[in-house]
Amino acid sequence: MIGNALVDEIVTSRGRFARLGGAGLNVAMLLGMGGVDASLVAAVAGDEIGMAMRSALSGSGVHLVEEEAPAVTARAVVHLEGSQPSYEFGGRAYRSFAFSQEAARAVASSDAVVVNAFNYEDAAQASSLRALLGGGHPWRVLDPNVRPGLIRRLDLLITNLKSLLEVTDILKVSDEDLGVLGGSQGTYPVERLFGSGAQVIFLTKGAQGGEILTAAGSRFEAPAGVASAEIVDTLGAGDAALAGLVVSALSEGTEDAGCVGRRRDLAELDWQVHLEVAMEAAADACRQRGGPAGPAPAPVTSTGHPTSI
Repeated sequence: MIGNALVDEIVTSRGRFARLGGAGLNVAMLLGMGGVDASLVAAVAGDEIGMAMRSALSGSGVHLVEEEAPAVTARAVVHLEGSQPSYEFGGRAYRSFAFSQEAARAVASSDAVVVNAFNYEDAAQASSLRALLGGGHPWRVLDPNVRPGLIRRLDLLITNLKSLLEVTDILKVSDEDLGVLGGSQGTYPVERLFGSGAQVIFLTKGAQGGEILTAAGSRFEAPAGVASAEIVDTLGAGDAALAGLVVSALSEGTEDAGCVGRRRDLAELDWQVHLEVAMEAAADACRQRGGPAGPAPAPVTSTGHPTSI
């Protein structure tokens, strides 16, 4: 898992509270909790909150591969109007990844590598990630996790994303992602993403459920696994869906493999089953407040100018 770790400062009509979060932390912990031998490549700060993150990861069986870390854990302000979150970010968008030798070894020895919350507008960073994923041994799973408040140059993001899709096997996108990627032209056509090389696209559609599309033309659909009356909030639901899909697919795709590099072809998998598992995982996330890592260990005071992730 390659991603981020931060504090989600959640603002609701009932007040403000803080949870350990970030897409990288969420997915890595859910993979570990799902029985996967998982590692997280991330920049985790050395402050009290960062130590709590290390403890949470360790408790979930996740090995942390540390990138150069900030002194203080970054924050995102999440506004929950009803159940749907919106985000505020400030300052520098994403910290750079150097991709250490330990990170490269972790990727090469994995059955799957999942990338989430990455700076797709930075051509140098995208090139480094492409080189890291270029060996092709693990399944390569990419979630652009597009946040409107972070985008400065949509054209650069799309150009670099298309380049990375050439070394991607499974792409996870939401209907909201497609709306942002389409810009002023409207929703970006999901089928167009196959032209860059992805074999499987996992599309989440909120209350409308999800779909799996394959490059061979197959399509699978499943309804959302939760009734609106059961929803506490949808924060982290997409992360949970992705983790559920990966855990389920790996359980089928590696059961006969015996060693890294001999997984079953993606086209052979029973995607209907894996999609339904993903929808149930998202539903479980909607029934609880915040992500799987729990509350931040100390009160978080907002300055009104959230730091970057």
